[in-house]
Amino acid sequence: MKMDTAPDRMDENATIWHYMRFTKFASMLDTHSLFFPRPFKFDDRWEGRPPPCYLRNIKKHAEAHDMSFAECDEEFTIRLNINKYGRFVNCWHIGDDECDAMWRLYGLAPEGVAIQSTIRSAKKCLHPDMAEPVIYYDPGDDIRSKSIFGPSDILFKRTCFSWEREFRLWIDDDELLTRIRKNEEIKEGEISPGKLVKIEDIQKLIRRLVVAPGASDSFVKLVKGVCSAYGRTLLASRVERSYSDRLWDSFTK
Repeated sequence: MKMDTAPDRMDENATIWHYMRFTKFASMLDTHSLFFPRPFKFDDRWEGRPPPCYLRNIKKHAEAHDMSFAECDEEFTIRLNINKYGRFVNCWHIGDDECDAMWRLYGLAPEGVAIQSTIRSAKKCLHPDMAEPVIYYDPGDDIRSKSIFGPSDILFKRTCFSWEREFRLWIDDDELLTRIRKNEEIKEGEISPGKLVKIEDIQKLIRRLVVAPGASDSFVKLVKGVCSAYGRTLLASRVERSYSDRLWDSFTK
């Protein structure tokens, strides 16, 4: 099946969420930074790879033009390494409401927090080189880009991940990208796992700070207390319990 694809143009005011364990949140307040890992550190082994049809089409092109596939394969390896190693990526969830699965996987409920923001605020406060929604595809699809400046491979994920409704911000590692484009060998053990990216204004980035479902009163107090300890009194006032903690009976009144 053919599939024409391009990143959907998102409303800049769309709501996005970043789920994290409490220790990471406290570290964010302490360093005034958010960690952007390199994709090779992600669990998905397909990270940074384009849809398989891209390589199939490269092979067909090489055969049709009597080209050496080795030359094309070298270019493909460079392309793959650019996305696995040459970029720092931070992942958010698109949605107006909380997501139970995200709480379980990333928020480590009941001792995690979720930052609610907007695409506009995230871009203004983190200054990424690019920020786009992830494109989900079936590996058997023949995908065609609508533009020669098609979506970056870093945006592609298989449809089995579509429930994540992911939005990505990324920053290029210019020095490493230069090495990759020269086809230098990149050893994972010799490069940093990621980068701390400074947040211009934490209180502008965080519109709401939601505590994980099932959190104890003492944990809610702890989250508010750490915000106040770092001088973020406005942020402390935005701490609230998860919507999931509301009792069924409360909706019947």
